[in-house]
Amino acid sequence: MERPFKKVRAPNMHDSYRELTNAHHQVIIVGAGPAGLLLALMLSQRGIPVHLLEAEDKLDGQPRAAHYIAPALPDLDRAGVLAEVKKRGIIITDFNYRYAVPVGSAEESQPGTGFTRLAVMDGNAIRDVDGFDYRSHCLPLQDLCSLMLELFVDRHGGQVSWRHRVLRAGQEENGTKAWVDVETPEGEKRIEGDYVVGCDGAGSQVRRSLFGSEFPGFTWEKQIVATNTYYDFAKYGFGDVTINVHPDNYYVRTLGVTTFLEPWWLEN
Repeated sequence: MERPFKKVRAPNMHDSYRELTNAHHQVIIVGAGPAGLLLALMLSQRGIPVHLLEAEDKLDGQPRAAHYIAPALPDLDRAGVLAEVKKRGIIITDFNYRYAVPVGSAEESQPGTGFTRLAVMDGNAIRDVDGFDYRSHCLPLQDLCSLMLELFVDRHGGQVSWRHRVLRAGQEENGTKAWVDVETPEGEKRIEGDYVVGCDGAGSQVRRSLFGSEFPGFTWEKQIVATNTYYDFAKYGFGDVTINVHPDNYYVRTLGVTTFLEPWWLEN
């Protein structure tokens, strides 16, 4: 028997922020990745004490994402980092979509490339929407994380604890305090706060503490590989961002970063 949906009023996020700020509740954020750093920065701007815990001894410097499209930009702006992203990075103006054709065929958009152009999107069409530039911004994710960490610590006096690996998370029975048990170089200890936020990725210990092994979802049987690439792509008709559609060799090339699909069994 299906249960009927119950209509509820959506919470007012502005009121929630106001209540949290006025009470000065401490928030423990687990994971100093992009999600954890962005949240830490936005909470700190509102005077909310934040303690950021990271299992590693430094930020992840591996090449990953580099482009931030329209939906992400207002949040980066609210966090106070968008202006600096523009200074340190670049803005994307064109997206090319191409698909594979036989080399030497009349369908090739540029001889010898084996591809024909499917569509081109001009980013300048959204450079000024009610005074806001929605074009994609490009800055390697490791550089964006370094920027957010810099602002969190230097501008807002944020607290970061490195080599603090969360083992379990929970709360007091009366709900007055949340806590995490953490493995540190000095041994295991408990850190308490008013809220615990899990930003610790796919293997989240916070998520396991909440849901056990029953958390819904699955892992795709293919992985995405990103690598920094140095090559004169322009002579082959590549734009700022080029998406190549191919039945076997699909990949995305974005200003020096190439992302492609590999079988799940490929060794790292």
